[in-house]
Amino acid sequence: MCKKDFISKINRATFPVVQGAPKFNEILAKTVMLAELTSLDITEYVNSILKISNTFINIFKMHGLKLYTNGSDSHLIMVDLRESSLSGKDVEDLLLKQHILVNRNQLPKDKRSANVTSGIRIGVLTLASLNMPEFEYQQIANLIASTITQNRIIDCTLAKEIIKPYRIID
Repeated sequence: MCKKDFISKINRATFPVVQGAPKFNEILAKTVMLAELTSLDITEYVNSILKISNTFINIFKMHGLKLYTNGSDSHLIMVDLRESSLSGKDVEDLLLKQHILVNRNQLPKDKRSANVTSGIRIGVLTLASLNMPEFEYQQIANLIASTITQNRIIDCTLAKEIIKPYRIID
């Protein structure tokens, strides 16, 4: 597929930095990602990510949630639960029951263990990739915030119904 002159250079540039081992699911995912990037307006995509991220941040602040860095300049949002009775694991479990995937995340000087944590990390890349309308991701942000502030499951079907037309889940 490539000339012998380039094999060594390609291998050094690829392994282990980009691809540690020949994991075909990762190779396929990276291939799909690169194919999608060729037809994507990167500036528009980045602006969409930042808009969604800022919308989540504003909604979280309206609900009185504390953010670790008081905001975000990327696709990641860290919610600080140190002053809450809920742990990162509690929130992760409550949201998962509502079809929302977040990650529990330790914060600096976290007194809770790595399995429990005092923070959650929320990423919004998928919402931007789906080109989801603002009113839909606002509903998701409000659902997350309400779940945390009320310490309970709010709606087990809302997120699933929002995502359903995008054919991510059945």
